[in-house]
Amino acid sequence: MPVYKTFLKIINHNKMTIIMYLGIFLGINMIISSLTGGTRAEVFSTAKISVAVIDRDQSDISQTIKKYMGQTQYLKDIPDDKDALQDALFFRDVEYVLIIPEGFGESLMKEGTIQLDNINVPNSYSGIYVNMQLEQFLTTLKAYMVSGQDAETALQSSLETTALESKVTLLTEDGSLSNMQKYTYYFQFIPYIMTSVMIQIIGTIMLAFNKEDVRRRMLCSSTSLKSRNLQLALGCITLSILVWSLTMLISVVMYGSTLLNSGVFPYLLLNSFVFTVVGVSLGFCISSLAKNQIQLSGLATTVSLTFCFLGGVFVSMTYMAKSMLSIAKFTPAYWYVLSNDMLGHLTKLSGDNAVKFFQNIGMQFAFAIAFFGLALAITKKKSNRIA
Repeated sequence: MPVYKTFLKIINHNKMTIIMYLGIFLGINMIISSLTGGTRAEVFSTAKISVAVIDRDQSDISQTIKKYMGQTQYLKDIPDDKDALQDALFFRDVEYVLIIPEGFGESLMKEGTIQLDNINVPNSYSGIYVNMQLEQFLTTLKAYMVSGQDAETALQSSLETTALESKVTLLTEDGSLSNMQKYTYYFQFIPYIMTSVMIQIIGTIMLAFNKEDVRRRMLCSSTSLKSRNLQLALGCITLSILVWSLTMLISVVMYGSTLLNSGVFPYLLLNSFVFTVVGVSLGFCISSLAKNQIQLSGLATTVSLTFCFLGGVFVSMTYMAKSMLSIAKFTPAYWYVLSNDMLGHLTKLSGDNAVKFFQNIGMQFAFAIAFFGLALAITKKKSNRIA
Protein backbone atom coordinates (compact mmCIF):
# COMPACT_ATOMS: atom_id res chain seq x y z
CA MET A 1 0.00 0.00 0.00
CA PRO A 2 2.42 2.66 -1.20
CA VAL A 3 -0.09 5.52 -1.18
CA TYR A 4 -1.15 4.80 2.38
CA LYS A 5 2.46 4.58 3.57
CA THR A 6 3.26 7.86 1.84
CA PHE A 7 0.23 9.42 3.53
CA LEU A 8 1.55 8.39 6.94
CA LYS A 9 5.00 9.75 6.10
CA ILE A 10 3.49 13.12 5.20
CA ILE A 11 1.56 13.11 8.50
CA ASN A 12 4.80 12.45 10.38
CA HIS A 13 6.61 15.17 8.42
CA ASN A 14 3.84 17.72 9.19
CA LYS A 15 3.15 16.58 12.75
CA MET A 16 4.06 19.94 14.31
CA THR A 17 1.66 21.76 11.98
CA ILE A 18 -1.07 19.25 12.83
CA ILE A 19 -0.44 19.67 16.55
CA MET A 20 -0.57 23.45 16.15
CA TYR A 21 -3.91 23.40 14.30
CA LEU A 22 -5.40 20.93 16.75
CA GLY A 23 -4.10 22.80 19.79
CA ILE A 24 -5.53 26.11 18.62
CA PHE A 25 -8.99 24.78 17.90
CA LEU A 26 -9.13 22.60 21.02
CA GLY A 27 -8.07 25.59 23.10
CA ILE A 28 -10.81 27.73 21.58
CA ASN A 29 -13.30 24.93 22.17
CA MET A 30 -12.39 24.50 25.85
CA ILE A 31 -12.57 28.25 26.50
CA ILE A 32 -15.92 28.72 24.76
CA SER A 33 -17.48 25.60 26.30
CA SER A 34 -16.32 26.63 29.78
CA LEU A 35 -17.77 30.13 29.41
CA THR A 36 -21.01 28.84 27.90
CA GLY A 37 -21.39 26.08 30.43
CA GLY A 38 -21.16 28.60 33.25
CA THR A 39 -24.22 30.46 31.98
CA ARG A 40 -26.58 27.54 32.12
CA ALA A 41 -29.62 27.73 34.36
CA GLU A 42 -29.05 26.64 37.96
CA VAL A 43 -31.50 25.60 40.66
CA PHE A 44 -33.36 28.61 42.06
CA SER A 45 -32.93 29.43 45.74
CA THR A 46 -33.83 32.48 47.86
CA ALA A 47 -30.79 34.53 48.90
CA LYS A 48 -30.15 35.28 52.56
CA ILE A 49 -27.71 37.71 54.19
CA SER A 50 -26.52 38.37 57.74
CA VAL A 51 -28.56 41.09 59.44
CA ALA A 52 -28.93 42.64 62.88
CA VAL A 53 -32.06 44.21 64.38
CA ILE A 54 -31.79 46.98 66.97
CA ASP A 55 -35.20 47.10 68.70
CA ARG A 56 -35.61 50.38 70.56
CA ASP A 57 -39.39 50.11 70.59
CA GLN A 58 -39.89 46.75 72.34
CA SER A 59 -43.50 46.55 71.18
CA ASP A 60 -45.41 43.56 69.84
CA ILE A 61 -45.00 44.90 66.32
CA SER A 62 -41.25 45.44 66.67
CA GLN A 63 -40.80 41.96 68.15
CA THR A 64 -42.78 40.48 65.24
CA ILE A 65 -40.63 42.36 62.73
CA LYS A 66 -37.52 40.94 64.41
CA LYS A 67 -39.03 37.46 64.22
CA TYR A 68 -39.81 37.99 60.54
CA MET A 69 -36.21 39.06 59.87
CA GLY A 70 -35.04 35.89 61.57
CA GLN A 71 -37.21 33.82 59.23
CA THR A 72 -36.05 35.49 56.03
CA GLN A 73 -32.39 36.32 56.83
CA TYR A 74 -29.54 35.17 59.04
CA LEU A 75 -30.18 37.11 62.26
CA LYS A 76 -27.24 38.09 64.49
CA ASP A 77 -27.22 39.82 67.87
CA ILE A 78 -25.25 43.07 67.92
CA PRO A 79 -25.20 45.50 70.90
CA ASP A 80 -26.97 48.81 70.42
CA ASP A 81 -23.68 50.67 70.34
CA LYS A 82 -22.37 52.89 67.54
CA ASP A 83 -18.84 51.46 67.61
CA ALA A 84 -20.09 47.86 67.76
CA LEU A 85 -22.37 48.42 64.78
CA GLN A 86 -19.61 50.07 62.75
CA ASP A 87 -17.17 47.24 63.51
CA ALA A 88 -19.76 44.59 62.57
CA LEU A 89 -20.36 46.25 59.21
CA PHE A 90 -16.66 46.90 58.59
CA PHE A 91 -15.64 43.28 59.24
CA ARG A 92 -18.69 42.01 57.33
CA ASP A 93 -20.17 40.23 60.36
CA VAL A 94 -23.45 41.67 59.12
CA GLU A 95 -24.41 43.32 55.85
CA TYR A 96 -27.52 45.11 57.03
CA VAL A 97 -28.63 46.67 60.33
CA LEU A 98 -32.32 47.46 60.90
CA ILE A 99 -33.09 50.06 63.57
CA ILE A 100 -36.67 50.14 64.92
CA PRO A 101 -37.10 53.54 66.63
CA GLU A 102 -39.04 54.05 69.84
CA GLY A 103 -42.75 54.58 69.24
CA PHE A 104 -42.77 52.84 65.84
CA GLY A 105 -45.41 50.25 66.81
CA GLU A 106 -47.82 52.78 68.20
CA SER A 107 -47.24 55.06 65.20
CA LEU A 108 -47.99 52.23 62.79
CA MET A 109 -51.23 51.38 64.61
CA LYS A 110 -52.31 55.00 64.30
CA GLU A 111 -50.99 55.27 60.72
CA GLY A 112 -48.28 57.67 61.84
CA THR A 113 -45.11 58.71 60.02
CA ILE A 114 -42.25 57.21 62.09
CA GLN A 115 -40.00 55.34 59.65
CA LEU A 116 -37.66 52.41 60.10
CA ASP A 117 -33.97 53.20 59.81
CA ASN A 118 -31.24 50.99 58.38
CA ILE A 119 -27.50 50.87 57.78
CA ASN A 120 -25.89 48.57 55.22
CA VAL A 121 -22.51 47.83 53.69
CA PRO A 122 -21.49 50.52 51.15
CA ASN A 123 -22.01 49.63 47.47
CA SER A 124 -24.17 46.63 48.41
CA TYR A 125 -27.50 45.90 46.73
CA SER A 126 -28.56 43.49 49.47
CA GLY A 127 -30.02 46.36 51.49
CA ILE A 128 -32.46 47.15 48.69
CA TYR A 129 -33.58 43.52 48.66
CA VAL A 130 -34.16 43.47 52.46
CA ASN A 131 -36.03 46.79 52.31
CA MET A 132 -38.36 45.32 49.70
CA GLN A 133 -39.10 42.35 51.96
CA LEU A 134 -39.80 44.64 54.92
CA GLU A 135 -42.08 46.80 52.82
CA GLN A 136 -43.96 43.70 51.72
CA PHE A 137 -44.40 42.57 55.34
CA LEU A 138 -45.59 45.98 56.56
CA THR A 139 -47.99 46.34 53.63
CA THR A 140 -49.47 42.93 54.44
CA LEU A 141 -49.78 43.86 58.11
CA LYS A 142 -51.61 47.10 57.29
CA ALA A 143 -53.95 45.24 54.95
CA TYR A 144 -54.98 42.83 57.72
CA MET A 145 -55.46 45.68 60.19
CA VAL A 146 -57.60 47.63 57.72
CA SER A 147 -59.73 44.52 57.18
CA GLY A 148 -60.74 44.64 60.86
CA GLN A 149 -58.34 42.22 62.56
CA ASP A 150 -56.88 43.14 65.92
CA ALA A 151 -53.16 43.78 66.22
CA GLU A 152 -52.24 40.32 67.56
CA THR A 153 -54.22 38.46 64.88
CA ALA A 154 -52.95 40.75 62.13
CA LEU A 155 -49.34 40.15 63.17
CA GLN A 156 -49.77 36.37 63.16
CA SER A 157 -51.60 36.43 59.81
CA SER A 158 -48.84 38.58 58.30
CA LEU A 159 -46.15 36.12 59.43
CA GLU A 160 -48.07 33.18 57.98
CA THR A 161 -48.74 34.95 54.68
CA THR A 162 -45.17 36.14 54.10
CA ALA A 163 -43.84 32.70 55.02
CA LEU A 164 -45.61 31.15 52.02
CA GLU A 165 -43.20 30.11 49.27
CA SER A 166 -43.75 29.56 45.58
CA LYS A 167 -42.37 26.47 43.92
CA VAL A 168 -40.00 27.64 41.19
CA THR A 169 -39.16 25.37 38.27
CA LEU A 170 -36.75 26.66 35.63
CA LEU A 171 -37.64 25.46 32.16
CA THR A 172 -35.66 25.30 28.96
CA GLU A 173 -36.97 26.54 25.63
CA ASP A 174 -38.59 23.17 24.90
CA GLY A 175 -40.38 23.00 28.25
CA SER A 176 -38.22 20.32 29.86
CA LEU A 177 -36.45 20.68 33.19
CA SER A 178 -33.28 22.71 32.80
CA ASN A 179 -30.67 20.09 33.62
CA MET A 180 -28.33 20.54 30.67
CA GLN A 181 -25.03 18.99 31.67
CA LYS A 182 -21.83 21.02 31.42
CA TYR A 183 -20.03 18.46 29.26
CA THR A 184 -22.71 18.96 26.61
CA TYR A 185 -21.24 22.38 25.84
CA TYR A 186 -17.85 20.82 25.15
CA PHE A 187 -19.35 18.36 22.67
CA GLN A 188 -21.46 21.17 21.19
CA PHE A 189 -18.38 22.62 19.49
CA ILE A 190 -17.01 19.33 18.13
CA PRO A 191 -18.39 20.13 14.61
CA TYR A 192 -16.31 23.30 14.51
CA ILE A 193 -13.16 21.39 15.45
CA MET A 194 -13.75 18.52 13.08
CA THR A 195 -14.62 20.64 10.06
CA SER A 196 -11.91 23.25 10.57
CA VAL A 197 -9.11 20.90 11.59
CA MET A 198 -9.90 18.12 9.15
CA ILE A 199 -10.18 20.43 6.17
CA GLN A 200 -6.92 22.18 7.07
CA ILE A 201 -4.91 19.05 7.89
CA ILE A 202 -6.29 16.69 5.26
CA GLY A 203 -6.26 19.46 2.70
CA THR A 204 -2.60 20.20 3.35
CA ILE A 205 -1.72 16.52 2.89
CA MET A 206 -3.89 16.09 -0.16
CA LEU A 207 -2.36 19.12 -1.85
CA ALA A 208 0.89 17.17 -1.92
CA PHE A 209 -0.83 14.26 -3.70
CA ASN A 210 -2.74 16.56 -6.05
CA LYS A 211 0.32 18.19 -7.53
CA GLU A 212 0.25 17.66 -11.27
CA ASP A 213 3.61 15.88 -11.44
CA VAL A 214 2.62 13.53 -8.62
CA ARG A 215 -0.73 12.72 -10.21
CA ARG A 216 0.93 12.01 -13.57
CA ARG A 217 3.44 9.67 -11.94
CA MET A 218 0.66 7.83 -10.10
CA LEU A 219 -1.32 7.45 -13.34
CA CYS A 220 1.69 5.80 -14.87
CA SER A 221 2.08 3.39 -11.95
CA SER A 222 0.37 0.04 -11.45
CA THR A 223 -1.86 1.53 -8.73
CA SER A 224 -5.37 2.05 -10.05
CA LEU A 225 -7.35 5.22 -9.40
CA LYS A 226 -9.78 3.27 -7.24
CA SER A 227 -6.97 1.77 -5.16
CA ARG A 228 -5.32 5.19 -4.82
CA ASN A 229 -8.52 6.81 -3.57
CA LEU A 230 -9.23 3.97 -1.14
CA GLN A 231 -5.73 4.20 0.32
CA LEU A 232 -6.07 7.96 0.66
CA ALA A 233 -9.44 7.48 2.35
CA LEU A 234 -7.85 4.96 4.71
CA GLY A 235 -5.12 7.45 5.53
CA CYS A 236 -7.73 10.12 6.26
CA ILE A 237 -9.61 7.73 8.53
CA THR A 238 -6.41 6.87 10.41
CA LEU A 239 -5.73 10.54 10.96
CA SER A 240 -9.30 11.21 12.04
CA ILE A 241 -9.21 8.43 14.63
CA LEU A 242 -6.09 9.95 16.14
CA VAL A 243 -7.65 13.43 16.28
CA TRP A 244 -10.97 12.11 17.60
CA SER A 245 -9.28 10.00 20.28
CA LEU A 246 -7.31 12.99 21.53
CA THR A 247 -10.44 15.16 21.60
CA MET A 248 -12.36 12.56 23.58
CA LEU A 249 -9.46 12.04 25.97
CA ILE A 250 -9.49 15.75 26.78
CA SER A 251 -13.24 15.62 27.47
CA VAL A 252 -12.71 12.77 29.95
CA VAL A 253 -9.90 14.68 31.66
CA MET A 254 -12.08 17.81 31.93
CA TYR A 255 -15.30 16.19 33.19
CA GLY A 256 -14.11 12.88 34.68
CA SER A 257 -16.68 10.68 36.40
CA THR A 258 -19.49 13.15 35.64
CA LEU A 259 -19.12 12.30 31.97
CA LEU A 260 -18.20 8.63 32.35
CA ASN A 261 -21.18 7.93 34.63
CA SER A 262 -23.63 10.11 32.73
CA GLY A 263 -25.39 7.14 31.14
CA VAL A 264 -25.07 8.65 27.65
CA PHE A 265 -21.28 8.72 27.26
CA PRO A 266 -21.22 5.92 24.62
CA TYR A 267 -23.78 7.83 22.55
CA LEU A 268 -21.79 11.06 22.85
CA LEU A 269 -18.78 9.13 21.56
CA LEU A 270 -20.80 7.69 18.68
CA ASN A 271 -22.28 11.04 17.73
CA SER A 272 -18.90 12.79 17.76
CA PHE A 273 -17.18 9.95 15.87
CA VAL A 274 -19.78 9.96 13.12
CA PHE A 275 -19.35 13.69 12.70
CA THR A 276 -15.60 13.14 12.59
CA VAL A 277 -16.22 10.91 9.56
CA VAL A 278 -18.26 13.76 8.11
CA GLY A 279 -15.33 16.10 8.70
CA VAL A 280 -12.98 13.67 6.96
CA SER A 281 -15.23 13.36 3.94
CA LEU A 282 -15.66 17.13 3.80
CA GLY A 283 -11.91 17.65 4.03
CA PHE A 284 -11.35 15.04 1.31
CA CYS A 285 -13.91 16.80 -0.90
CA ILE A 286 -12.66 20.36 -0.43
CA SER A 287 -9.03 19.33 -0.86
CA SER A 288 -9.92 18.04 -4.31
CA LEU A 289 -11.21 21.53 -5.21
CA ALA A 290 -8.43 23.68 -3.72
CA LYS A 291 -5.42 24.42 -5.92
CA ASN A 292 -3.16 25.88 -3.25
CA GLN A 293 -2.88 26.56 0.48
CA ILE A 294 -4.53 29.99 0.25
CA GLN A 295 -7.65 28.60 -1.41
CA LEU A 296 -7.71 25.76 1.10
CA SER A 297 -7.62 28.12 4.09
CA GLY A 298 -10.35 30.29 2.61
CA LEU A 299 -12.61 27.32 1.89
CA ALA A 300 -11.95 25.79 5.32
CA THR A 301 -12.93 28.98 7.14
CA THR A 302 -15.99 29.64 4.99
CA VAL A 303 -17.38 26.11 5.07
CA SER A 304 -16.75 25.44 8.78
CA LEU A 305 -18.26 28.73 9.95
CA THR A 306 -21.24 28.45 7.59
CA PHE A 307 -22.06 24.92 8.69
CA CYS A 308 -21.63 25.75 12.38
CA PHE A 309 -23.69 28.93 12.33
CA LEU A 310 -26.50 27.37 10.31
CA GLY A 311 -26.34 24.09 12.22
CA GLY A 312 -26.90 25.64 15.64
CA VAL A 313 -23.37 25.22 17.00
CA PHE A 314 -22.76 28.90 17.71
CA VAL A 315 -26.35 30.17 17.76
CA SER A 316 -29.11 28.18 19.45
CA MET A 317 -31.79 26.91 17.10
CA THR A 318 -34.34 28.52 19.42
CA TYR A 319 -33.40 31.94 18.06
CA MET A 320 -33.49 30.92 14.41
CA ALA A 321 -36.40 31.65 12.10
CA LYS A 322 -38.25 28.73 10.57
CA SER A 323 -36.84 29.56 7.16
CA MET A 324 -33.30 29.37 8.56
CA LEU A 325 -34.03 26.04 10.22
CA SER A 326 -35.27 24.69 6.89
CA ILE A 327 -31.92 25.63 5.35
CA ALA A 328 -30.01 24.29 8.38
CA LYS A 329 -31.36 20.79 7.72
CA PHE A 330 -29.09 20.66 4.68
CA THR A 331 -26.01 20.83 6.91
CA PRO A 332 -24.63 17.83 8.86
CA ALA A 333 -24.02 20.02 11.94
CA TYR A 334 -27.80 20.45 12.35
CA TRP A 335 -28.33 16.72 12.90
CA TYR A 336 -25.32 16.49 15.19
CA VAL A 337 -26.57 19.34 17.40
CA LEU A 338 -30.05 17.79 17.62
CA SER A 339 -28.53 14.61 19.05
CA ASN A 340 -26.16 16.48 21.34
CA ASP A 341 -28.95 18.62 22.82
CA MET A 342 -31.04 15.51 23.37
CA LEU A 343 -28.22 13.68 25.16
CA GLY A 344 -27.54 16.73 27.33
CA HIS A 345 -30.95 16.31 29.01
CA LEU A 346 -30.91 12.52 29.38
CA THR A 347 -29.34 9.91 31.61
CA LYS A 348 -30.63 7.02 29.51
CA LEU A 349 -31.40 6.75 25.82
CA SER A 350 -34.51 4.71 25.05
CA GLY A 351 -37.83 4.72 23.25
CA ASP A 352 -38.57 7.56 20.86
CA ASN A 353 -35.38 9.34 21.85
CA ALA A 354 -33.31 6.37 20.70
CA VAL A 355 -35.14 6.32 17.36
CA LYS A 356 -34.55 10.04 16.83
CA PHE A 357 -30.90 9.71 17.83
CA PHE A 358 -30.12 6.97 15.31
CA GLN A 359 -32.07 8.82 12.63
CA ASN A 360 -29.78 11.79 13.21
CA ILE A 361 -26.76 9.48 13.03
CA GLY A 362 -28.05 8.13 9.71
CA MET A 363 -28.42 11.64 8.31
CA GLN A 364 -24.83 12.44 9.23
CA PHE A 365 -23.64 9.25 7.51
CA ALA A 366 -25.61 10.24 4.43
CA PHE A 367 -23.75 13.56 4.29
CA ALA A 368 -20.42 11.76 4.70
CA ILE A 369 -21.18 9.42 1.81
CA ALA A 370 -22.31 12.33 -0.35
CA PHE A 371 -19.11 14.28 0.28
CA PHE A 372 -16.93 11.24 -0.39
CA GLY A 373 -18.82 10.53 -3.58
CA LEU A 374 -18.43 14.12 -4.75
CA ALA A 375 -14.71 14.01 -3.98
CA LEU A 376 -14.27 10.79 -5.97
CA ALA A 377 -16.17 12.26 -8.92
CA ILE A 378 -14.00 15.41 -8.92
CA THR A 379 -10.81 13.34 -8.63
CA LYS A 380 -11.83 11.08 -11.50
CA LYS A 381 -12.69 14.06 -13.71
CA LYS A 382 -9.31 15.66 -13.05
CA SER A 383 -7.50 12.38 -13.77
CA ASN A 384 -9.31 11.99 -17.10
CA ARG A 385 -8.41 15.56 -17.97
CA ILE A 386 -4.72 14.84 -17.35
CA ALA A 387 -4.88 11.58 -19.25
